[in-house]
Amino acid sequence: VSPVLVGRDQPVMIVYQSAGITASMPGVALKNGRKGEMVKVRNASSQRVISAMVAESGVVTTVSAE
Repeated sequence: VSPVLVGRDQPVMIVYQSAGITASMPGVALKNGRKGEMVKVRNASSQRVISAMVAESGVVTTVSAE
């Protein structure tokens, strides 16, 4: 079993990638997650909840479908 890399209610860095552009923003994980798992995270500035994939300890990624 792989280790939990993102803990519930812990701060995470949300990394967004789209058409060669990468942006990162602070957020909070809403559940525990292991590498490759999808978790819900809350964007710290907008309070919007999104789904993102756990990439590494404290880092989640989301990719635009465009």
